[in-house]
Amino acid sequence: MKLHIALTSHKAEISLQEGKVKEITREFLVDNDLSQKLLIEIDALLSEAGVTPTGVEGVEYEAHDAGFTTTRIGQVVADTYNFVLKHS
Repeated sequence: MKLHIALTSHKAEISLQEGKVKEITREFLVDNDLSQKLLIEIDALLSEAGVTPTGVEGVEYEAHDAGFTTTRIGQVVADTYNFVLKHS
C-alpha cells in the first residue's frame, strides 16, 4: 500500500492506495499552515487504517497550483519518508 499526497492551492488530500484504488482518504484545508498539519494528518490516516508508518511501501506526491512553499514542504515530507522507508 502506498501513501499518496496531493496538494492544490488551498486543499490537501492524503490517501492510502493499492494500485490506483484509494482505500482510505483524508482531506483538509491548507492556508499557509501545511507544516503544522501534514504530519499530523498522515499519522491520523495511518492510525485510522491500522497501518504502521513502516507498513507503507512508498510515498507518491503531486502538487497542482499550490504555492512555492506549500509545494516544497510536501516534496520534503515525501522525499524524507521515502528515504526512511528505503533505509529501514
